[in-house]
Amino acid sequence: IELVQSMSRKGNCHDNAQGETIFNLMKRERLNRVKLHSLEEVQQELEDYIYWFNNIRRSNKLNYTTPVKYRDRVMATI
Repeated sequence: IELVQSMSRKGNCHDNAQGETIFNLMKRERLNRVKLHSLEEVQQELEDYIYWFNNIRRSNKLNYTTPVKYRDRVMATI
């Protein structure tokens, strides 16, 4: 797998708005509320947050459903 780093100027998040949004939410909803002491704790916290975000957290932008349920509902109509 070949990865290419984004090289936009500082403060210009338009090339990665989705990534910036999820990291902002993650910091506000989880990371600013816990104290992590090791890389393993960070990794576990991130895995837990991603699971929670996709499967439990309801979004008003998705008609108050989880992203997984919303995706499944949309895909069922295709």
